[in-house]
Amino acid sequence: MGESDDDRAASLRDLKPAWFASVMATGIVARAVSGAGWQWGGDALLIIGLLAFAGLTIAMIARAIRHPRAMAADAGNPAVGFTFLTFVAGAGVLSTGLSTHGFAAAALALLAVAAIAWLILCYLIPAGFMVHHNAAVGMTGADGTWLLWVVGTQSLAVAASTLPAPWAHRFTTPALLAWSIGCMLYGIVAALVLSALFTRELTPATLVPPYWIFMGATAISVLAAAKLIERTSDHLVVVTHPALIGAAVVLWAFGTWLIPALLIAGVWRHVFEHFRRGFDPSLWSIVFPIGMYGVGTREFGVAVGESWMVTFGRGEAWVALAAWVVVAVATVVRYVPGLRRVVTAE
Repeated sequence: MGESDDDRAASLRDLKPAWFASVMATGIVARAVSGAGWQWGGDALLIIGLLAFAGLTIAMIARAIRHPRAMAADAGNPAVGFTFLTFVAGAGVLSTGLSTHGFAAAALALLAVAAIAWLILCYLIPAGFMVHHNAAVGMTGADGTWLLWVVGTQSLAVAASTLPAPWAHRFTTPALLAWSIGCMLYGIVAALVLSALFTRELTPATLVPPYWIFMGATAISVLAAAKLIERTSDHLVVVTHPALIGAAVVLWAFGTWLIPALLIAGVWRHVFEHFRRGFDPSLWSIVFPIGMYGVGTREFGVAVGESWMVTFGRGEAWVALAAWVVVAVATVVRYVPGLRRVVTAE
């Protein structure tokens, strides 16, 4: 039987902005496998990402029109609010993908959409938390999703610095400024999130997949630095060249150091604590950091001439693709009723 009108209305009302993480993940895995040599696979994933972005954007506009209170409640919820920035990051990642294929006009259009959304959301979301402060949640509501503030900002830097000529030169300075803002935000937001982790009880239910964004935020910052390093025609980039490389090395090292901790946390959550839950859309927030880590490593290696980083980044692309396939299959099984019944019956 098909979905009833009431079911469809409830699905639209409950649609969360975090679903755009699937677009982020698909776009970066497309870039990862293309860089590893599987061009047509990367092209196919980019098309899937563009279709998903279009569909989710239409659905979110419909939700805003039909369920404005639900949208406003999400924006004011510390556990959900920053997930609106997955829209910005998704648009930025797709803009980058279009640039690498030579579609300058489409890339510019998506970058403009991402920049406008970023200008609105990066002020509106935190301002809403401060104005409507709830002492019951306060800073203890900070979790991995807050790092999307950084990811959204750095996605603009990556997209702007990847544009084809002559646009890349015109947008290099704004890209550098966005990268700088993103690095500052990482230090501030990471401190808030860690403070929340140390001031509340850590349980399997609170150790959610979006904590992988801790690593993803470092990886996209490294990628943005790598693209900027290549823009040697811009004076401001030239004078900050040593700082760009130094910061990228520090961020890459810290992101790499985080991976074992995140894996151990997952083992503790699922193996030792036996945490079980049905499909969670936040699983896409694991795929994106895995893909971004490989791409950032590879392109930073190219920029600074470290061949081992290039080789490692290309190899890691297949890990990212495997993660994407697992979560994509789980998504289809969960949301296609016929398949779900078949799997359940088996």
